[in-house]
Amino acid sequence: MSADRYTVGRLIQQLENYDEKQTLESLLEREEFTSLLHGIYTSLSAESKSTAQEVFRKTNVTKKKRTKSTALVIILGIHNIALPPSIQTQYQIWKENPSQLWRALDGQNSEQSIEVAAIEAYLVAQHLRLRQVYNVILWRFYVSFFYQLALLLGHGQKVMTNNLHNILYERLVKAITQSKKINDDITVIKANLQLWVAAGARYNKICTALDKGALFLIPQIPDDVWENPNSLKGAEFDEAMAHLKSLGIMTLSDQLGADKLANQILNSALDPFRWDVVTTLNVNQPIEPRTSFATEPGTPAANLSIEPRISFASSPTQLMTFAANISVEPRTSTAKPNSISSLLNPA
Repeated sequence: MSADRYTVGRLIQQLENYDEKQTLESLLEREEFTSLLHGIYTSLSAESKSTAQEVFRKTNVTKKKRTKSTALVIILGIHNIALPPSIQTQYQIWKENPSQLWRALDGQNSEQSIEVAAIEAYLVAQHLRLRQVYNVILWRFYVSFFYQLALLLGHGQKVMTNNLHNILYERLVKAITQSKKINDDITVIKANLQLWVAAGARYNKICTALDKGALFLIPQIPDDVWENPNSLKGAEFDEAMAHLKSLGIMTLSDQLGADKLANQILNSALDPFRWDVVTTLNVNQPIEPRTSFATEPGTPAANLSIEPRISFASSPTQLMTFAANISVEPRTSTAKPNSISSLLNPA
C-alpha cells in the first residue's frame, strides 16, 4: 500500500487530536480539520474519487426526490374527512331539491340608526363568516359548470384546446358584453372564462380520481392547492388522492350520497341546454339576466336558507341569461378575482 494512502488506523490517530464531544459541523469551521479531509480525498485513487462523488450525487438526488411540494404537505397533513358541520342543514335541502344550490340569499333593508347599524354590522359579519363554507362549495360548482358547459358546446371534446375555448367565447362573450350589468371589457371576460374553465377542469380531474362528491368533501384548504395545475402534478397528485381515499372520503361520499347529489346539481344547470348544443344562438338584442342574487344587510345568520331565485326558461337564450349575471374582475392564475360572494351578490 502506498505510504500516502490513508488507513483507518492513521485516521483514528489524527482524530485523537480533537475533543470527542465536538460536532463535525464545528470542526468544519477549523482550517486544520478541513485540510485533513482534503488530504484524505486527494490521497484517493481516481476510481475511488469517482466512487465518492457518486455517493454524494446519489445522496443529493435522493434528498430532492424526498422533497414534497407545499400543496402535498398540506394535503398529507389532513387527518379527517367530513362534511362541514355548518352546511349539514343546507345539504339536506340540496338533497331534497338539487337545483336549490343555484339559488341565493335574500334579505330586507332595515331602518338606520347607530344601534341598528351596529346590530346589522354584527349580523352581517357573523353571516359572512358562516357563508365562507358555502362560498367555497358554490365556487367549485360554478367553475365546474363552466367547464362542463365548454365540453357540452365542444360536442364531447374532452381536452380544453384553444379551439374549444374559442367555441365557448363565441357562444357567450357577445351576450355577456351586451349586458348592462357587466362592465368588463372583452379581454377581461375571456380571461375570466379561461380561468374558470381551467379551475373547473382541475376539479373534474379530482372528481375523476375520487367522485363528484369531492366538490363537497375535499378539505377547504387554499383554492390554489386544488386549482393550480402546477401545485399537484403526476405522482404527487396520485399520492394526494390516495391519501384522501385512505381517510375514507369515498366511503363518506357514498354514505352521504354526495356523488349522486353533485351530479344532480350539475345536471339541473346543464340539462336545459343539452338540446341546443348544435345550434347558433341569436343574441342580437342586449340580454339582461332574470337571475337575481342579493344579500341584503340585516339578514340574520341564523336564517341561512337559500331562497328560490333561479329558473331555467325553455328559451335557448337562457344560457346567456345565466352567464350575463356574473361579473368579476380579472385575476391571476393563483387567485380568484372576486370571492364567490361577489359572484352571487353583485353591487
